Amino acid sequence: MTWTRATKLAAFLAVALATAAPARAQRLLLSGNNDGLWLVRLSEDGRSFDVTVKPAHVDWKWATPSALGGRPVAAVAVGQGLHVLFEKPAGYLRLDMEGGTTPLASGMDARWPADAAAMGACEAGEFVTGAAPSLLAAVPRQPAGLPAPISPPPPKASAKNATRPARTATRPAPSTAPRHLPAGRVVQIGIFQNLSGEWTHLADLPPLAVLPGANAFLTALKGELFVLLPGGHAAPNRLFTVTSSGAVHELALEGFVAGATPLAMTRLQGRLAILLATPAPRNEAIALHLATFDADKRTFAARPLLRNGNSFELPGDSWPAGAAYKGKFTIVWRQEGQYHSASADLNGQVSAGETLSIFQRFPLGTGGQEAYQAFNWILLGAILAAMFALRRKGQSGLFLVPPYVRLAPLGKRLGAAMIDFLPFLVLMSAIFYAQVGSMTEQQMIDMIKAAPRQKDFPASLAYSVIAATVLYGLYCFLMELRFRATLGKLIFRLRVAGDQGLPADVRGVVLRNLVRVLEVSWLLMMPILVPLLILVTVMNRNRQRLGDMMARTVVIDVSRGFPVPPPPEPTDETTDTEE
Repeated sequence: MTWTRATKLAAFLAVALATAAPARAQRLLLSGNNDGLWLVRLSEDGRSFDVTVKPAHVDWKWATPSALGGRPVAAVAVGQGLHVLFEKPAGYLRLDMEGGTTPLASGMDARWPADAAAMGACEAGEFVTGAAPSLLAAVPRQPAGLPAPISPPPPKASAKNATRPARTATRPAPSTAPRHLPAGRVVQIGIFQNLSGEWTHLADLPPLAVLPGANAFLTALKGELFVLLPGGHAAPNRLFTVTSSGAVHELALEGFVAGATPLAMTRLQGRLAILLATPAPRNEAIALHLATFDADKRTFAARPLLRNGNSFELPGDSWPAGAAYKGKFTIVWRQEGQYHSASADLNGQVSAGETLSIFQRFPLGTGGQEAYQAFNWILLGAILAAMFALRRKGQSGLFLVPPYVRLAPLGKRLGAAMIDFLPFLVLMSAIFYAQVGSMTEQQMIDMIKAAPRQKDFPASLAYSVIAATVLYGLYCFLMELRFRATLGKLIFRLRVAGDQGLPADVRGVVLRNLVRVLEVSWLLMMPILVPLLILVTVMNRNRQRLGDMMARTVVIDVSRGFPVPPPPEPTDETTDTEE
């Protein structure tokens, strides 16, 4: 585990339980069919991802309890499984709904460049009649060596022309450079089909200029493959069809469909459905629209999505994703640290939606509350047993600190505590990471932030807290028994003392450190108690924390030397003797 990772986890465990700062945005991949709906969340660095699935008539669940390594570029639901294509196209992964993962090797066509990632993929169920389930993918195959001028802006997209059908003409794809190319690298995009694990080249689209990291949306419908390429830099969107024989045609998009930003494309009730976004009047928001294409009539119809009669708008950073599920267009997005879903029908009506509670639950299970409560009861029993077994006979009920003894300032005590506990905080994060190291950073954030709102939490979190606090208490006990101070106290020249400022005995050291373990475990799991425990120390005249009160100890400052009692005052009897 790297130091950066350990530092992040330490900060999460110490602070995130008390705060609720929104987590950073992620890219989402959504794919569905009649068997289920799959959601893939990519980590911010793109090196790992997690997968959840909603089987038909069942609530959301984790497809795998931990994160998976790799950088997914496409996720396609095929039957009851999910096929995940990666940035490195040498192989792909199949996940099932029961949590199984199957790495699949791909036989690569020589025309698929070894370093080229798929721009998009889809299931080929309606592409080849009677064929076994297979995949189709669009891949930037080779540079075309053509210039990439900036095209004139497309017709302005507006809600007005979004509500009326726009007819399109079908024409063969040109063999020369297209008339409108967005600024970018000009490439030839190849269409490949996977049958029985072998990728074969099917067709090539005409030369196109694509932006770095651009994606493509693919959908098979009634024997045709539809390939939608988003425009960029004022260029319009472009839509191509590919037949099983390899013939390529371009559908001329006009008006709203050509100018809006595509978010997803799928097959819905026998039609091609495209989820589109345009800037909303509200600042930093987007309005969603649904465009449908009738493959028989070759016509488009576009309409705004409405919820309760109002335009359906989302924050611009919500990363919405869409897919077909149970005859509707399901949309998933992220807003204010939570994930939400809603469904839209072909008429553009959006359901009330729901919050995906699975991300407020824990992929590693529960049991932490029971373990943590058991630990606290054992600790309380040990404190009571130590008080009874180590009680002093004839002990005075009044704890005295002579005036010549300098009590430790609160600032020094807090500084010493931070020095002492910091290594154990890192250790706690390391123990936690060892148990959940395969999770993504986002899963960890979700899990830790959700802990205060749950009646239970993962056992891994409880075990890391218990292990770190017990080791911390043992360290403090051994140091104070031998040196009357921990390392932090030695640095600030503080010492632990008992009655009358004398060195603390074994009983005092045992009790104060047993209570210390209890206090630290409370602070880690309930940070709201921090001000209360500090107030206890500030409000009593001897600046004792709870453990000091029970152990009859005090922390003193010896920066100006150890306390020395003043010489006794002469008495009358002593004076008479001297005379």
